[in-house]
Amino acid sequence: MIRPVFLYVSFPLIACSAVLAQDETSLNRGAYGSVMTPEQVMRELGPGTGLLPGDQAYEGRPVKSVSVRYRSTGKTVSEDRLKNLLATQPGTSYSPEVVNKDLERLLESGLVGGNTTVAVEPSGDGVAVVFEMAAQNLLGGVGFRGNTAFDNRDLSEECGLKGGEALSDKALSSAIAKLRTYYQEARYPDVRVSYFYQKTERPGFVDVVFDINEGKKANIIKIDFVGNEHISAKDLRQVMKTKEKGWLTWITKSGRIDREQVEDDLAELVTYYRNKGYLRVKLDKVEYFDAGKGNEQKLTMRITLTEGRRYKVNQVAFGPTKVFTAQELIPGLSMYNGDTYSAQKVADDVTMIRRYYGSRGYADASVRPDIQEVGVDPKTGYGQINIVYHVTEGNPYRVGNIRLTGNNRTKDYVIRQELPLQSNDPMNAVDLDTAQKRLQNLNYFDMVDVAQVGSTRPGYRDINIEVAEKRTGSLNIGVAFSSIESVYLFAGITQSNFDMYDWSSFVGGGQRFAINARVGFETQDASISWVDPWFLHRKLAFGTEIFYSNSTYFSDYYDQQNYGFAISLRKPIGELDYVKLEYRLEQYRIDAEGNAPIFFWQQDGDYLRSHVELSYTIDTRDAQIFPRKGGKFEVLAGYSGLGGDVHTYNFGVNGSYYWNLRGDTIFSINAGAATVDSYGNHDVPIFERLYLGGPYNMRGFRFRDVAPYNPALSGDETMGGRSSFFCQFEYSIPVIEEVRVAVFYDIGFVNGDSFDFSTSKIVSDYGIGLRLNLPIGPLAVDYAIPIQKNNAIDRGGQFQFYLNYSY
Repeated sequence: MIRPVFLYVSFPLIACSAVLAQDETSLNRGAYGSVMTPEQVMRELGPGTGLLPGDQAYEGRPVKSVSVRYRSTGKTVSEDRLKNLLATQPGTSYSPEVVNKDLERLLESGLVGGNTTVAVEPSGDGVAVVFEMAAQNLLGGVGFRGNTAFDNRDLSEECGLKGGEALSDKALSSAIAKLRTYYQEARYPDVRVSYFYQKTERPGFVDVVFDINEGKKANIIKIDFVGNEHISAKDLRQVMKTKEKGWLTWITKSGRIDREQVEDDLAELVTYYRNKGYLRVKLDKVEYFDAGKGNEQKLTMRITLTEGRRYKVNQVAFGPTKVFTAQELIPGLSMYNGDTYSAQKVADDVTMIRRYYGSRGYADASVRPDIQEVGVDPKTGYGQINIVYHVTEGNPYRVGNIRLTGNNRTKDYVIRQELPLQSNDPMNAVDLDTAQKRLQNLNYFDMVDVAQVGSTRPGYRDINIEVAEKRTGSLNIGVAFSSIESVYLFAGITQSNFDMYDWSSFVGGGQRFAINARVGFETQDASISWVDPWFLHRKLAFGTEIFYSNSTYFSDYYDQQNYGFAISLRKPIGELDYVKLEYRLEQYRIDAEGNAPIFFWQQDGDYLRSHVELSYTIDTRDAQIFPRKGGKFEVLAGYSGLGGDVHTYNFGVNGSYYWNLRGDTIFSINAGAATVDSYGNHDVPIFERLYLGGPYNMRGFRFRDVAPYNPALSGDETMGGRSSFFCQFEYSIPVIEEVRVAVFYDIGFVNGDSFDFSTSKIVSDYGIGLRLNLPIGPLAVDYAIPIQKNNAIDRGGQFQFYLNYSY
């Protein structure tokens, strides 16, 4: 019998049952045992309270001494270790702001108690600064109570606490969050975790015991809807991230209940209805019915709703405006008379109007949409509404001072050169958004906040930019596999915020530096590269690279080695496109095997290639990994022969486009065409010839198996061509957020002559694959079967494994 269990309710965050013991703060005790000055009282109140005028009087004076001492016995961290966290040091100039930051840094470290204070008083012609703190408890051990689903060892490893560490509020909150997540991922949605201390015999040490109320294990078996007369339950389930338990639940994690996610799903359902015109949709209740036994729940989730009437727009209008007329604003709207009402389009139009005003200096412009019901269409039954946008225009402003804070490593000029606004420019809200996005896209900061604030100059607004630095260097070591290069070890060092000109730290200049190496059965290569995206402080990227490669995967009949260097200049044209000029000088060596057919012996030898290439690229994709919409297009032309042994020229065009369809499915087309020719009685060498086959074009054929071949000259391998074309059609379906299933069809050809794009030698294949977004990168696994073979070598169906980067 199915029985109702409970109505859905929103759960608040669970507070800890115990807090760190703290000494009472006495405000009548000065730093040296005397009655406290106003400045000392302010410091006793701790960071974030503001600064008193008397404190500002010390600003700029030299710091004569900095002391760190404990308020009582039981010191747990050495004074020297705490001093190393302070920016305030003897010899520096006193700054109230820096001292407040020092206090915050001490508290965030977790090494001291929460009532740490600081006092400052005159010392000769300078000041003496004293930090006074209570000892922080140290962790003796970790225990658990109430856990039956997991043993103590599992939970101890999961919470992340280690003996001997300082017990800060931050560390304990993090441990609780990890334990809750651990249980919730194991399908215990209502777990509650609190903690308490137990004294130990060691002074300054305490044990922490986590008290766990696991609740019942629960799975969503079915999601039902009541009252959805016009939208199917299937479509509504697609909107929700909470899914019914299915046969792939061990991969998809479907059926799991996350209370916060359920709240988000309910909000998304309302938004979905309102974007379909159901302005007055209402969620009546959410019920759960349990068909499980014992300590495991098998739940049916029933969502009852009232759709209400569907609405269309009768008229869109504007209230009184002075700066711009309605005729100027209406063309930018996304919703017009006669359209089905959409809450998202109303929000988009409000944003558009504010940006329209903001781009012309009216930074304070605000927009209020007034939605008025005006009746019912007797023919269709649709409700009729008028939308009136009331605009409070405000006044135009210019940019005053631009202040930067938080960039402790990144140089000021790296941030300022990304800003589309400068002092005295007209204030532009669109440019402020652009600045925010550009700084976020640098990937140098965990947090970026660009805000306009009042200025002391009438008619001006200052801009405050606050950032929080993040680690920009990385070391990657691992093992990888692809169907082309087989197994290989890789290692790489990357610093994306490099500074070649600052030899003290080599960090903060906004440049990119990388050292990479791979060693495997089929390849050995290494490279060192450096790119300055603002060369000579201009929007001009200058890059250079030194590289070496030794590869055997191109053929069973020869090895290929090349090394050299490259330099490039890249100039943006707009926000989405750029031109690039690159020069490469590289030495090639083709080493034919003893049993190689005659064609490969004809290619044997050393070649010096001096190559220059010009390309144009436009990229409108919404993401580089798993793009859902937009496209990328590239056209290029190259020339070899500036002093080298290779005398060729080449042209190419590549493009891809993505469409996000119903149910988050993605349809994409990826295509490319190329041609190469030689001049001056020279032939096109094997490393410049064109091939298809492998994971990146014709997936039903082995790497380089699509090209002209002659068994008498090249045995069972191709000789490459001088003209090529391919096109891939792919449709992918989401399984879970990080996993997609794809079906695809590839078509293409390689012809022996230059500028020969005839389709008489066309080949094709079809197949199925997986798209996995893993921590190591986007991995693709495909299986494809040839259809048309023509001049390709057919070796049957092919598995392809590769990192699916779309850069």
